[in-house]
Amino acid sequence: MESVERLHELVSAVCPIRGVKIAADGTVSINFDNSATVEERAAGQSVADSFDTSPSAHATWERQKRRDAAVAMIRSKDPAMILIRALATVVKRRFSALLVALGHNPMTTEQLEEMLVDAIVDGEVDEFMPANGG
Repeated sequence: MESVERLHELVSAVCPIRGVKIAADGTVSINFDNSATVEERAAGQSVADSFDTSPSAHATWERQKRRDAAVAMIRSKDPAMILIRALATVVKRRFSALLVALGHNPMTTEQLEEMLVDAIVDGEVDEFMPANGG
């Protein structure tokens, strides 16, 4: 079932469809929307033909979806995200004070946000940290 969601997302990105199916033997079928052009149908079929049903491919897709969602949440108005940004801001202020004391420029909010995005995109925070802080 999970691979069907991923396949649907990939095919619908290149072609209007009504749905997709993956048979028990791994055969993929596409229910094209009537509005799909010949070129779009060919593109959709190409995606389906090269679709990787392996668990590792699905795990990679799930990991990327979580990372994308995390990056999108950075500027969210959700109360939990406001709290996380507040905590990050406090750490940034303390770290900036240390940088200034050492003769360096303080960290900007933009630099902090960039560091957060980089940590997410690079996969540094995909798993929980070990008890010793890793």
